Amino acid sequence: MLKKSKTVRAILCTLLVAGMITGCTSGDKTSKNSDSNSVVEFKQGKITKDELFDKLVKAGGMNTVITLVDTAILNELYPVTDEMKESVDAQLQKIKDYYGDNFEAVLKQNGIDSEDEYREAAFLNFQREKYVLNYIKANILTEEEIKEYYDNFEPKIKASHILITPEDESEEALGKAKNTAEELIARIEAGEDFAELAKEFSKDPGSGANGGDLGFFGKGSMVPEFEEAAYNLKVNEFTKTPVKTQFGYHIILKTDEEKKESLEEMKDKITEDLAKERISIDPILGDKALIKMREENGFKINNLEIKNKYEELVKSIEKEKTEE
Repeated sequence: MLKKSKTVRAILCTLLVAGMITGCTSGDKTSKNSDSNSVVEFKQGKITKDELFDKLVKAGGMNTVITLVDTAILNELYPVTDEMKESVDAQLQKIKDYYGDNFEAVLKQNGIDSEDEYREAAFLNFQREKYVLNYIKANILTEEEIKEYYDNFEPKIKASHILITPEDESEEALGKAKNTAEELIARIEAGEDFAELAKEFSKDPGSGANGGDLGFFGKGSMVPEFEEAAYNLKVNEFTKTPVKTQFGYHIILKTDEEKKESLEEMKDKITEDLAKERISIDPILGDKALIKMREENGFKINNLEIKNKYEELVKSIEKEKTEE
């Protein structure tokens, strides 16, 4: 189970940069020397709109431009859906529940001025992820990879178990636990109910009270010894010898298994899994995809300061690509 504090911090950190949307490009085009162009006046002088604009461009102009451009492009490609809204509302509620009366202060500490600004940043994250995943599906993944993934895919299974844990790591305690497991196997073979024995003897507090039921799980969810034994069983078959893992000795009963669908039925899920796997292997893949997206939509920077910074960003990403 995820610790709530880590989950909330991760949500806020992800949105920090995306939440830095400012209105620094708005305003009239009055003369630099005009008093109406003054933003602040004080005894020693004044700060004009142009001076403030230049400072803001240097401080965060590139990030703001990228945010505004990506938002405009992606709102057209992937308009905000009800599903996105529900997900963002759930994120916000998690933060509110955790921080309580400090909620608004926490948002501001993370560079986010309001719930609406949070929502805009969160929607952009969803849209960017969707674009990147679709980009990888269309331009990087091959039919051979998809077919190989499908051939090696094993559907989820459902199982119950009875766990017998030794009192300590001594040979005597291990032998006693194994003997208990073997005795229970004999009782199951004689016709006693697996679920009732699990409630009475299993030392797994999570499943024991439910008759040993572990629900459905897939490859990689359980420790290797347990997983191998469970997958090798037929439905309604149980292990005839105790299965030893780091937790003790298990008696495993396979109760159900999902049907493996056709390649066409699974293709969307497979390509999404493979795309996410590619991103985890190549962390800058998403950046490269979004750079391509901007190029395809006529992205052109006229401000020299922002242009230079963006070109440096692109070069740094390309450099990482060539050094791999």
